[in-house]
Amino acid sequence: MHNQLPPHLYGSALPAHVPYGGIGRQATGPARHGGQGHMNYAQVYGRGRANMYGQENMYGQGRVAMQAKAPEASTTDTQPGKKELSTKLSIASFLTPMKVIVGAEKIVFLVQKGIIVTESDIFKVACNDRWDSGQSNEIVLKEDDPKIFGIFLTWLLTGSIDNTSDMISIKSVSESSDSREENEQDENRLESVTSRYKQLLTCYFYGNFLQSKGFQNHIMDAIISLSKSIFEDDDLIGVWEDEVIRIWKNTPKSSPLTQFVLDYFVCCVDINEWVRDYPRNNELHEIYLSFFEDLVEVSISAARKANRPVEPWYKDSEEYHV
Repeated sequence: MHNQLPPHLYGSALPAHVPYGGIGRQATGPARHGGQGHMNYAQVYGRGRANMYGQENMYGQGRVAMQAKAPEASTTDTQPGKKELSTKLSIASFLTPMKVIVGAEKIVFLVQKGIIVTESDIFKVACNDRWDSGQSNEIVLKEDDPKIFGIFLTWLLTGSIDNTSDMISIKSVSESSDSREENEQDENRLESVTSRYKQLLTCYFYGNFLQSKGFQNHIMDAIISLSKSIFEDDDLIGVWEDEVIRIWKNTPKSSPLTQFVLDYFVCCVDINEWVRDYPRNNELHEIYLSFFEDLVEVSISAARKANRPVEPWYKDSEEYHV
């Protein structure tokens, strides 16, 4: 009888008190001693933040991420058509299909086992012959979003998330003499930008769950590009504020995403306006307080070095890679 993977890879819910591994949390691979073939987990909490996907009660709060040993530094290039896998492929990489059943809708994806294991440590462990899933070539991700998983597969196969129709596109604004029509276009554009940004964050957190550094870095580059567009378009000012809470609840201080947000605010946001407007007497108080403490720390550090803050998109993008 083969060893079984943790229940979250078969769609079974874990006890509610077991946190779902978020950014900054690490786990070990298969147990070598005891445990009847179950996995051991060592959780390292990133400032007590829960739900790696970044949304409460979504994607199965209470799940635990199974992680293998971190791979060596990857040379992954996130440019479309130039993505370099961490492991070279061979003919054998295309010979074994795996069935991945995703979401409550039970959407079935047929993927090449030899390819997906090159970019996801979760699948690298799940596809090991030591586990039932490695023998049956079937994994159930009951609480995952099929669209987000599909976006990951598109990146895996093509090198770019923009090659899938499931990515939210930004609506353009045309010249109009009708002020009402122009305002409506502006609102639609802002809504599309906000939705794309939220989707990118979900993809980033999902990349952490899959233990796919290459995917996370590709998404980070897309976040940087979108943030630059937001900064350069006065009509889009304000889109960041709604997501700061989500980021701060689900990333540790050491996260490249956290550092990017801090760098962005130091350079591009009216802090005085934020200080006036942030909520002081509700459940969000502690989150905002933590954010401002980190922001002040970064600002003071820059001032002591007598350095003019540089917009993050003018820095080497690898500074924000995992």
